Amino acid sequence: MNRRQFLFNGSMTATAALAAPTLFAQEAPVEPFRRIGPNPEDKNKILVFFQFSCPACRASHEMLHRWGATVPSPMTFEFVPVIYPDMSVIASARAWLAASLLDAASLRAFETAAYKALQSGGLDPVKPATWSVVARDAGIPHAAYAAAWAKITKDSLEPLAHIFFRNQVQATPSITIGGQYLVTPDNANGHEGIFIQLLNGITSAVIEGRKL
Repeated sequence: MNRRQFLFNGSMTATAALAAPTLFAQEAPVEPFRRIGPNPEDKNKILVFFQFSCPACRASHEMLHRWGATVPSPMTFEFVPVIYPDMSVIASARAWLAASLLDAASLRAFETAAYKALQSGGLDPVKPATWSVVARDAGIPHAAYAAAWAKITKDSLEPLAHIFFRNQVQATPSITIGGQYLVTPDNANGHEGIFIQLLNGITSAVIEGRKL
């Protein structure tokens, strides 16, 4: 999708979702997003916060991958595993970081295999053996993943914690845009098409420097 069409779709969304008039309105309409920050570090970023144990994350993962490929510059699109004091969450974040050291295709295959292993296979994310199984199912050579896993330390996880807390994430999946707005599928009542339009509209506003 080229920039013009992207911005056009965003304008349609802004009109439909953000400025719909109501008859005899006495209160300001509820905004279809949550304001955060602003976080200057994330000014040109779209961040998708997820965890492998979350069914909604699994259901929306490929859709968000496809949408992310349409995001125009200067915005960048990134998946970010949530991290907080829970052993399964920390282990999952470490496993994802290890896979992120490999090529993009391997990481995407790893993500798909991880969702399946934890949600359909019932594997325990705290056990390192689980991630060896995930890597194998993703077609990643054992030696390559083991080497990547060994590179991830406690210090490697700290940046994720900073990103997680400064973006005020309260649920998964959550998408933050420009360090200013946070949206979830609930903001579109789970409707995929409306959710994509909402993401387009907010992203367009951020790129154009408009305040919502």
